[in-house]
Amino acid sequence: MIVVYGAVSGILRRLIVPSYQGEDLGQPILAPGEASLVTEGDPVVAVTQAMGGITPPSGRCVIVSPLSVVLAVTMADPLIDDPTMGGQYPGAIMVLNSTAGVGDIVVAT
Repeated sequence: MIVVYGAVSGILRRLIVPSYQGEDLGQPILAPGEASLVTEGDPVVAVTQAMGGITPPSGRCVIVSPLSVVLAVTMADPLIDDPTMGGQYPGAIMVLNSTAGVGDIVVAT
């Protein structure tokens, strides 16, 4: 399988799994800021090893309004993805957060 991850953050972006044993998956199309590797094992372990032993964050993010209110929860990489989610949340920022939910107050630093 091919693992695509954030080159700086290590956050898993997507897995490309062959349809059958031995299928040539070729080279994936990568967005700016992404990297890829091929592994037969656990993708988190593979990325951890590629990142020099640093376990990547889960990728759970919150979209926070200018008033510090959580507007949405998403799986993303704040170093790569658009915090406004394509203009849906103008002026918002995206931060890694494993617990906050919609409506919570989050002070982003």
